[in-house]
Amino acid sequence: LGEEAMEDDVRGMLEAKLPLAQEMARSGRLAEAVETLLVVEKYARLAGDIPVTSDTVQTILDLCYAAGDWKTLQECLIVCAKRKGQLKQVVTKMTQFAMGLLDQTPSMEVKINLITTLRTVTAGKIYVELERARLTRTLSQIKEAEGNLREAADILQEVQVETYGSMERPEKADFILEQVRLCVETNDFVHAYIISKKVNTRTLNEPSYEALKERYYSLMIQYYTHGREYLDIARAYYAIYELSSVREDPEKLISVLRNIAIFLCLAPHDNEQSDMLHRFLEEKNLEKVESYRALLQYFSSTELVRWPRVELIHKEELSTHEAFQGQEGERRWDDLKNRIVEHNIRVVAEYYSQITLVRLAELLDLSVEDTEKRVSEMVVAQQVFARIDRPAGVLSFRKPLEASEVLNMWSQDVSSVMGLVEQTCHLIQKERMTHKVQKRREGEG
Repeated sequence: LGEEAMEDDVRGMLEAKLPLAQEMARSGRLAEAVETLLVVEKYARLAGDIPVTSDTVQTILDLCYAAGDWKTLQECLIVCAKRKGQLKQVVTKMTQFAMGLLDQTPSMEVKINLITTLRTVTAGKIYVELERARLTRTLSQIKEAEGNLREAADILQEVQVETYGSMERPEKADFILEQVRLCVETNDFVHAYIISKKVNTRTLNEPSYEALKERYYSLMIQYYTHGREYLDIARAYYAIYELSSVREDPEKLISVLRNIAIFLCLAPHDNEQSDMLHRFLEEKNLEKVESYRALLQYFSSTELVRWPRVELIHKEELSTHEAFQGQEGERRWDDLKNRIVEHNIRVVAEYYSQITLVRLAELLDLSVEDTEKRVSEMVVAQQVFARIDRPAGVLSFRKPLEASEVLNMWSQDVSSVMGLVEQTCHLIQKERMTHKVQKRREGEG
């Protein structure tokens, strides 16, 4: 009964003081009205009455808003938040109420000042971390709209939402992707990569996350493009290709298929590239982009591919693709030629143990100097074994055997010879026994 009486007393005090405070505010005495209500707020706060304290603070802010005094409103936010023993629920509701006034601000300057005040109020308070994150994103969007991309990126990176338990997973992923986007647009690729690792790709595989998954891999494509990591670009496009929204859109499907094929061909050869290329060739949808399928088949075969023929057949179509346009497009065209040359060298190494540099240059459609350079690069990258005898102009692909391999071969040869000797002895013994039996039969006859 004592607690109920105290609550009624506090509520009654607010109801008694409220008309007086409203009248003061209407007559231009806003400061006096605020002081009057702050007395009620103190009484309610010390009594631990959350509803009355919250209503009192909201009334103070409402009076400031109605009077158009945004400076006093911001001061009241700071004063109420810093009051001794202020209740968490009150600070939360106060922040949420003030956030609802952001769209009512008379100018952008006032809006930025209000956001800055709210961020100060919510700093270091875990129970309003969600509100602080949303305020930070709003401020970042304002800075971006003003053209201050670098400042917008720095502001947004202040918040580590991956540790927030109050934020829903879709909103959290969207927030992180926004951080990645700003880093990419400001060419801060180091931070873009670090932040992108905070995204759980397993979560993105859920059906409800398709839009976020496409957005994530589109951003990663921009990051990988900066580093010319062609295989990772192909993987990112393949992840987009698996989306149902892409499969149902014929135009987008063909565009993604082309990009996967192009960047798979541009990727340097290794086990992962070869495995992905052969798996991708099994896709039935490749029938819709037959010319790109033919390009992939060059790299899956064990036959020589003549670069002039590839250039004649595919250059006109590939030159219209965005990947082969501009200065970067010229570099990628050279990379495609290098991949063809490297493929041909691997094919030659499979069929030849030795070959002259002149003949190899003819097969590769290169000069002798360029041929030697390409082979040397592949040897350094450990893609092929080769030794060049320059005076003789001969290239050897025969790998010298290690001592253990030579001993194993000798052991196998000795075992084989001993097996043959044993078999021969057995046959000789058999013949002798047959001859003795036959001779005995003739003697008896």
